[in-house]
Amino acid sequence: MELTIEKIGDVSVVELAGEQLDASNVKEFKHEIAPVLAANPRMVLDLGRLRFIDSSGLGAILSCLRQLNTAGGELKLCGLSKPVRALFELVRQGHHDKARELQAALVRASKFILSEAGIAGLKHVMDQRGYRGGIPRLPLLPLQLEQKKRLNDFLTALEPAVVRA
Repeated sequence: MELTIEKIGDVSVVELAGEQLDASNVKEFKHEIAPVLAANPRMVLDLGRLRFIDSSGLGAILSCLRQLNTAGGELKLCGLSKPVRALFELVRQGHHDKARELQAALVRASKFILSEAGIAGLKHVMDQRGYRGGIPRLPLLPLQLEQKKRLNDFLTALEPAVVRA
């Protein structure tokens, strides 16, 4: 996982390049962030590109917080997307069951979107949610109307679970 570091005074702004922080890449994140934590007691972690985080990713960020707090430093987060922010808020408030429910709904959505329509489906969903997904480039083909309808119906059915959490 690539990290970009910018020093502003005595604060280091660390940007995660990936769109997900989960079991598949959390070990790499921990490896990359360790020397940054050791050298920068005051840090802002920019999660602006992060669209998905699971419990292992949450744990890794909480571990960063603990390390910096122990060293007398501090960690601030910025750029959180709505789903990522919602998950952090639920954990912060002690609503672990709701956090797990939200995470399960987001995992279900991710699996459905990618299995149903691949990258073209992901781009369509991004467009539907106000992000810039755009048209898939060749050799990928754009979605058919029926595929778009299935994805939109799925998102509509999923919305109550995300709002409830």
